Amino acid sequence: MDYVENWDFERIIPAHESAPIAATPEDLKRAFHFVYPEGTFEGELFTPLSGDMGALDSLNENLSKVGLS
Repeated sequence: MDYVENWDFERIIPAHESAPIAATPEDLKRAFHFVYPEGTFEGELFTPLSGDMGALDSLNENLSKVGLS
């Protein structure tokens, strides 16, 4: 994601919302702050609950078991 922050854009086009959305690289980083290691982004909006990431954690665990992660 860090390389996207260096792009100069004013809008994004999501796959599942009305488009385009006025957004800057900083806005995009805020939206996906949870992918950054803790303490690397100031002004966190929220911290995902453990249950919010459960399906992805389970998928990652299963992929790891079969050597695909």
